[in-house]
Amino acid sequence: MLDNLDTEPLYPPLWDASRERIISEYSGSAAVWKKLGFGLELSIAKAIPPLPPIQPSEPPQILCSSPEVFLDPTEPQLPPIANPTRTQMVIMAAQDSIRLLYKCGWRSAIFGGLACFLYGNSRSPNDVDLLVLLRPGSTITAEELKRNLVVLDPYHFFTTPSKDPQAAYCILWYRLTNAPAQTAQTACKIDLLLPGTLNLPNFPPSLIHWDEGLPLVPFSLLLVQKLQAWDDHRRSRNPIKWQRQRTDMEDLDGLTCLSSFDSLKSSQPWSDTTLFSPEFQKLTKERVINYCTSFPSSAPAWTSIGFET
Repeated sequence: MLDNLDTEPLYPPLWDASRERIISEYSGSAAVWKKLGFGLELSIAKAIPPLPPIQPSEPPQILCSSPEVFLDPTEPQLPPIANPTRTQMVIMAAQDSIRLLYKCGWRSAIFGGLACFLYGNSRSPNDVDLLVLLRPGSTITAEELKRNLVVLDPYHFFTTPSKDPQAAYCILWYRLTNAPAQTAQTACKIDLLLPGTLNLPNFPPSLIHWDEGLPLVPFSLLLVQKLQAWDDHRRSRNPIKWQRQRTDMEDLDGLTCLSSFDSLKSSQPWSDTTLFSPEFQKLTKERVINYCTSFPSSAPAWTSIGFET
């Protein structure tokens, strides 16, 4: 089927890697892929020299374990998408980040806009927010985790300095290709957060909610975290962050219309210290009152899940 294929653009390592992935990950579809030529030896133009192996300047700080993928084993893993949309690319970024973190021994869960989208909101996500769950006694930092992702997969992951010259952190990005120029269609930002940041808890993996094979934070936590984002943004003096409160409000409106919200009417888990520290519980109650004062039509929804408005 590939008799007329122009073979010169096919970079040898990419061809070999693609063939290996198909054999190892999609064995059930091997016959179909062989018909497409992946079971044949392909002559590659000698004009394209192989790139030298990448020598990382700094080895990973975490000893990687087996390459087992931390995705829901009951969900079928689909082949890579040739020309993904922006939303598909963001989901691919989350998948690859979760895989590599687990390869290094760290479990993670999605929160923020991507989690809202996966739970059922209509707004397309702009980036990936991941909460990395820590083992007892761990001293790992977010910057060390970022470096590990870049070292393990420098083709897809890279970092840039923060726009704030005083910041001690870098920005982690995911890209579809390692082309010099990146656009909104080919790259997205990834935020890795550790428990304790933004009142995020270090909950047990058993509380992870699975959707489309991806791990999400519990819906109750996502809801009040989005409420916290609205409160933080409305108080911000940064014009760009201040404008984000409208997006937060739209996300909150969407979340209150989902079936997952209805389940909170009976469970009302707001006193669960596994997810909500006493300080966070207190702040959440105040934020609900402030939010319902700003948007009175939302009060019945928040009252129905156990809050005073």
